Amino acid sequence: MAAEPVALSTTERRARTNGYIRAGLYALFGALSLYVGLFRIPVDQLTRYRLVFDSGVIRVPDLVLPVGGTYIAAGVITLVVALIQLRRPSDSTWRRLLGIVVFMVIAAVLTGILAGKTPSLVGLVSATVSFALPIVFAGLAAILCERSGVMNIGIEGTILFGAAATSIGGSLLGSPYAGIVVGVLAGVLLGLLLGVLAIRYHVDQVIAGTVLNLAAAGFTTFAYTRILQAKPEFNSPGLVGSTPIPLLADIPIIGPALFSGSLYLYLGYAMIIIMQLAIYRTRWGLRLRAAGENPKAAGTIGIDVLKIRYRSLAMGGAVAGLAGSYLVVVSTGSFQIGMSAGVGFIGLAAMIFGGWRPVGVAAAALVFGFARSAESRLGTVGVEVPTVFLSILPYVVTIIVVAGVVGRVRGPAAAGQPYEQA
Repeated sequence: MAAEPVALSTTERRARTNGYIRAGLYALFGALSLYVGLFRIPVDQLTRYRLVFDSGVIRVPDLVLPVGGTYIAAGVITLVVALIQLRRPSDSTWRRLLGIVVFMVIAAVLTGILAGKTPSLVGLVSATVSFALPIVFAGLAAILCERSGVMNIGIEGTILFGAAATSIGGSLLGSPYAGIVVGVLAGVLLGLLLGVLAIRYHVDQVIAGTVLNLAAAGFTTFAYTRILQAKPEFNSPGLVGSTPIPLLADIPIIGPALFSGSLYLYLGYAMIIIMQLAIYRTRWGLRLRAAGENPKAAGTIGIDVLKIRYRSLAMGGAVAGLAGSYLVVVSTGSFQIGMSAGVGFIGLAAMIFGGWRPVGVAAAALVFGFARSAESRLGTVGVEVPTVFLSILPYVVTIIVVAGVVGRVRGPAAAGQPYEQA
């Protein structure tokens, strides 16, 4: 007798259906890319990328890519990915396959719209890392909070408040590094304030975070218009310069972007690695995840869930305050109204898109950072394409992911839910 087919659960059927949808979309993009490369692009159309700055020590020739060939390569690779996805529709590696497709599509489209021009690839990569860094900090702050079971919508306000505190503190103390410490402490205070509202008084966490955002916006606007504009000496903390790593900073393309930044860049590397290992390889990380997934079970075996949540909110606030200080002492040199510009909310989106993992957040932040850098730099080389479409693309992808169209995304089960410890 033939073996009866194994019945699939609702979750398994949904995962398989999503896999087939992804495979179909990949095949569509691949076929479209092949068509454009074979029939719509002149054979002799080229794009020349500069791989080093003019002041670079190591000299390498420019990268010359045929536009049509780039579209063809992207189409072939995307069709191969579609075949892999079709054969394994429920495989858990869908994020990696999606990353390959997104990279190939972006590379082909970017090469196409830059046809006939000579953009600086190293400049684009450096700007991508620069824009992505505060998003990484915001995403890591969100992970610390949500992994403990507290939904922190107030990261945007914490970043803004930390930026203002950094500028004022650095100006009064005469050092940008002192201002960074003040900004981090300001973030800790806002994190603990959210903890008091959400943990002690059981205020709805979304409402509490929204209140923090509005309060931070109002306070910083008042401080800027009434104090900082009247006394500019309180808004001059100074800048933190770059610290290139010898030899590594001279590597073409990646050297200036990854090894020639400020101390924030190297601190970001360390935080991503440490948090990834701490959350998934230590007893503290196990307790943190237990507090966010099933606090009642965690409390039953003796874990102090409330203490873990308070500490996580304090650490998350510190990291968000660090993001605010970056905007002041690295980007602008002074505080401006609304200078967070949605970095906190983008960090939340990066957290979701990255699957609540530090490494995933870093990858997602690079996508958002690339969109921002492309939007700001393509106009300088004479591209007439409305770059606003590039800026909205990562958010559209995030909405699709969160909606479950291309894959299942699930955060900590107890995030946003009040908990009363016995």
